[in-house]
This record gives sequence, structure tokens and C-alpha cells, in this order.
Amino acid sequence: MATGDDHIEEIPRVSGRAADVSVTLAPMPFRQTESGRRFASPDFGPDFIVELHERLPARRSRGLFRPKLVCPMCGTNLDAEPVGRMAVAVDVALKRLPSPIRVELEMPGVGCPGCHRTLVNSDDGNVDSDLSDALIDAFRAGDIRPG
Repeated sequence: MATGDDHIEEIPRVSGRAADVSVTLAPMPFRQTESGRRFASPDFGPDFIVELHERLPARRSRGLFRPKLVCPMCGTNLDAEPVGRMAVAVDVALKRLPSPIRVELEMPGVGCPGCHRTLVNSDDGNVDSDLSDALIDAFRAGDIRPG
């Protein structure tokens, strides 16, 4: 028999925003406890962030002395490409969750002229911080807290 602390429920969609980053999570899992909605597991926050960053199609830095920003798929140099607002979507699956979470993002990024992929600027410290703040805003919108 499931208790309130181990039964996972879902909100169909939650969204958040911070600076130039918008995020929507669908569905957003949570545990309903006596003290309110909590993350689906104690390690949900850090596990989710790590998995999200692994899934994001992001530009990469290559080179030690004169690093260049490149496409991780085709190696095209992206240093001269204009940064704009890009839309991407990825699925984040965690072991303790019944289904993956679809993460839809709009954030600064570039289009690769070589392979035409959309790449986000998650390697930029300010953008990465805004992504974290947008996720926190989405969790708050769903009234979901750590714990």
C-alpha cells in the first residue's frame, strides 16, 4: 500500500521564466505529503539538473590555448554565429520516475551552419544561472518544494 511519501503524482504542465530563459516541464512529478507537494525523490533536484545538461544540445569549447566554440555534432566553428533566442525540447528520464519529463526551453543559443542543429548556450555562466532560476520558478508555479 502506497503512503503519501512514496506515491508519485503529476501536474500536466508547469512553466517558469528567468531573464532570457523560459522552461516548461510536462508532466511534472511530485509526492503529495502532509506538508504539501515535494520533489518526487530526495535527490530529484541535483539528478534532474545533471540529466538535463547531458541531454541539452549545447555548443562546446574546443582548444586549450585559443579555445573555439564548436558544434558537438559536426565540429563547425560557431564563434562568428549570432546568438538569438532558440527553442529546444528534450526528454529527461530518471530511474525513480514513472515516465520521462518533457523539457521545452527557449533560451539563448545559435544555429549551426554546418548541420543546421539548434544549440543552446548552456556553457555561458549567466545563461546557466538563468536556466536554474527558470526551473525554480517552474517548481514554485507548481507549488513543489525540495524535501
